[in-house]
Amino acid sequence: MSTEHRLERLFNPKTMAVVGISLKGKDPASGWAAGGGQYIREYQRLGYEGHIYPIHLTATDDILGLKPYKSLLDVPEPIDFCVICVPPKAVPDVLEDCAKAGVKFAHIFSAGFSETGEPEGIELEKKVAEIAKKGNIGVVGPNCNGLAYVPSAKISMWPILPPRSGPVAYLSQSGVNCFQFITYGLGQGLLFSKVVSYGNAAVLDATDYLDYYAQDPETKVICAYIEGVKDGKRFTQLVKETNKKKPVVIWKGGVTSVGARAASSHTGALAGSEEVWDAFFKQTGAIRVSSLEELADVAMTLLYLKPRPRGNRVGVMLGGGGYSVQTADLCTKEGLELPIFSEETQKELKSFIAVTGAGFKNPLDSEPMAEHSEQIFGAIKTLSADPSIDTVIMSTELGFLRGAEKVKELTENLTQFAQDNPYKKPIAAIMDSAMARGDEMKEAVSALKKALPRAAVPLYRTMARLVRAVAKVTEYYRFCAEAKEE
Repeated sequence: MSTEHRLERLFNPKTMAVVGISLKGKDPASGWAAGGGQYIREYQRLGYEGHIYPIHLTATDDILGLKPYKSLLDVPEPIDFCVICVPPKAVPDVLEDCAKAGVKFAHIFSAGFSETGEPEGIELEKKVAEIAKKGNIGVVGPNCNGLAYVPSAKISMWPILPPRSGPVAYLSQSGVNCFQFITYGLGQGLLFSKVVSYGNAAVLDATDYLDYYAQDPETKVICAYIEGVKDGKRFTQLVKETNKKKPVVIWKGGVTSVGARAASSHTGALAGSEEVWDAFFKQTGAIRVSSLEELADVAMTLLYLKPRPRGNRVGVMLGGGGYSVQTADLCTKEGLELPIFSEETQKELKSFIAVTGAGFKNPLDSEPMAEHSEQIFGAIKTLSADPSIDTVIMSTELGFLRGAEKVKELTENLTQFAQDNPYKKPIAAIMDSAMARGDEMKEAVSALKKALPRAAVPLYRTMARLVRAVAKVTEYYRFCAEAKEE
């Protein structure tokens, strides 16, 4: 970035303070585990390189090897970021100290504010916002996990997360949702740049984090779980502009009346009507998803499905049975077209695939084909060559392939073909390896699952998830193309 974004020091703090460390929560194995001590411990585990200052009124011994200070005002250098884990009624006093000490950003882990729906909690949150704005403090929260995961800054709330960063940024009003999406996404091959849990959004809102992610060079795909926004007009305009440069994928919580009620009690969010959000997605082109799995599938598709689909026409190849009917229905419902293969394509397919019991119009439907890696690979090449096809979708039951060598052969051929991609058609696949038996076979299948995404062939667990993700990403690229023409 040519000029530093105002949230840069939030996501890359050089100095931290932690207020609210419970002496009662000592863990004999690791020391101060309760309250703010958990944040110190996890930051240290990932290798945070900045200075951390524990704040505790009565502590005299070191806290996790760090000298404690009685007050933020006693810390010997300016603080970029302060984690606050005190009871809610004590938060205003801590924020006042933050203002006096010149703290730039504060994360309020504490709950008990507007999410309670009680007048006292609502007023307390208003007071917190007033102090923060007067003191020019960017507040994350309250009622949230804050900076959940920033690998490049070596910050993490959880010990099992890797220090390697990647292109996916995530903003979420739910802390648990953050952990679930990160761990699930890692299993889908996603790596993350920045992840923030922002709870009630008393000061900094979804729009602020989105604005930062839009300008962050490390971030290529922006994902979000949102229950409500404060300034709908500003948020809509920012998403619309950002979405032209970086895809924005949004899981909107609280669109039903019951969900809206739950959102209000979770973060105090005003969720808005489903009709309003329908209009939002139509105007902005943001990709709408409705589950954590779909969020990960779409992010994976945006990253790994290369080149971009030119249109919504798909060629489908399956292993036989009523599966072809189900897949055709899925594609049609999600807005993907299945044009009949050209006569030339059908003739070519019949030259190496047994005609008996097979269908050659689209989907290509042949159970015996699943037993022959050379036929699978030949079908992929043939469908890719058909000018009426934009994307090839494949399903193959790897358990039918006779031996690990056949799986290795398919892996090598398909990987090379996808990397060269002479027809410039993307390929997406589901891989059913449940029938694979034996260590050698399982090892070959595992290698295939690692190799294909690296070669721009994303893999999915079910056909329904594949079709839905490919359809949404294809529609996103159509929106981008039309936006350029305006």
